[in-house]
Amino acid sequence: MPNITDVITWFQVNGISLLITLIIFFIAYKITAMVAARAMKVSLRALGDAGRAKAEFFFSSAILRLIRLGFAILFALYIAPFFGINIAPLLAGIGIGGIALGFASQLLVRDVISGIVLLGENRFKKGDKIKVGETIGIIEDFDLRGIYVKGENAENHYIPFGEIRILTKY
Repeated sequence: MPNITDVITWFQVNGISLLITLIIFFIAYKITAMVAARAMKVSLRALGDAGRAKAEFFFSSAILRLIRLGFAILFALYIAPFFGINIAPLLAGIGIGGIALGFASQLLVRDVISGIVLLGENRFKKGDKIKVGETIGIIEDFDLRGIYVKGENAENHYIPFGEIRILTKY
């Protein structure tokens, strides 16, 4: 167990670097969050008021969480060598994990990106009568991945955005 003199010496050598790193990461996080929020508002401006409010809520919370998580991981990886932690195995593990996650989340990413495009282009809104494939009905709601449609015979359908190839709006 290190004594207090070792700890004080360590802080004298590494403390300023850690503090500057923390400040730089904090400023970069704030700038990135502001740019993302601004880009989101610009891209969702075409939606109607109800659709825009819901899309902003979903996208802003998800995007800000991803930005926060990304900066936390980058900060942890950047300061780990200060504490004597070798990050090479961590980076290799993160790379392999990222590849696995990428393969596993292909459908989710496809649905979300298709949803952003469809919502951004204002193709439909709540209450519209649509036909997607063989499904005809009224849009009751939508979320980050798809739309909820009430069919002509009162059946409920969930259609992922990535499955929409041809959309007919009546």
